[in-house]
Amino acid sequence: MKLGEILDQGFSLYRKNLWKLAGTMVLPSLMVVSLYIADFLWIHLALRIGNPTDKTDAWGISFLVWVIYSQIAAFIHPLFLPAIVKVTTGILFEEHVSVMGALRLTVKRWRSYLWIDLLKNGVQTLLPEALALGVAFAVYFADQALHFGLKQDELGFVYIFVILAGVALSYWIGACVAFAVPAAAVEGNKGFKAIIRSWRLSKGARFQIFATWLMTFFLIMFLSIAFEWIIRSLESFLSGTLHLHFVNQRFYIVSYYTFIAVYQAAVGPIYPVLLVLLYLNQRVRKEGYDVERMIETAGLTVLAATAAAETIAGPAAAEVSAPVAEVPDPQPAGESLA
Repeated sequence: MKLGEILDQGFSLYRKNLWKLAGTMVLPSLMVVSLYIADFLWIHLALRIGNPTDKTDAWGISFLVWVIYSQIAAFIHPLFLPAIVKVTTGILFEEHVSVMGALRLTVKRWRSYLWIDLLKNGVQTLLPEALALGVAFAVYFADQALHFGLKQDELGFVYIFVILAGVALSYWIGACVAFAVPAAAVEGNKGFKAIIRSWRLSKGARFQIFATWLMTFFLIMFLSIAFEWIIRSLESFLSGTLHLHFVNQRFYIVSYYTFIAVYQAAVGPIYPVLLVLLYLNQRVRKEGYDVERMIETAGLTVLAATAAAETIAGPAAAEVSAPVAEVPDPQPAGESLA
């Protein structure tokens, strides 16, 4: 299928099975949102890092806290992607796969999925970041040691270019290893084998993977901004117009993150569903996976029919062979057929 057909089928599948797919994302969404609420009510990570008076420093600390919790969220959510893969393939292949059944299968192999998650994050995120930082430090020390005399604006331009190159490399590697989780959930690959399998299978589809992720990202971002505006407007109406005193910052934070949990559970499966379709499409295109599925189905049917035929024919063959064995040989002993 082409990318447009994959998107059409993916959104149709998502719309028809929304509750089942969203059920697989409820647990990780609750885990992440509970962490945010705990930080707001008890942990106060920003205050533990520092309490600056300068607005610029305060913004920097807030950004650092956001990066920390975003990394935690980016680590938690992929652990549940195999459950979405199981549910999606079950829907496509018309097999009964419940949400609890998919989660149980995921929990049973959690060590393998955790290792794949660590490898993906290491290859996709840490490696480009390390390369970008290495190049940036190399440029700085080369300027200091060799006295290139680069100005601050020129150094800033070099650093921006290095950062953009690191981001581009991260997205390209992400497209290369995107099929690691589907390969692990469907084929049973583990660790480096899943990464290598994704690297080989994604050839020829990496632009499709990136385009799918980009469209999904902007769609989810647009919906998130729209719903956040609705929540803020509702809070302003409750506190300003109706003068409800319980509508304060704490009420807003708790209600906002509760909405985020519901929202992430609802829209979280969109990209994994499309990714599963891209993965299966590549297997069909490169390996004839659709023919393999038909052969498996036909083979199971033939084996079952053969076994049933042998079971039925067995007693009949025994009944026929018994009287035949009792028929005497009409040919006298010692005479030839001639």
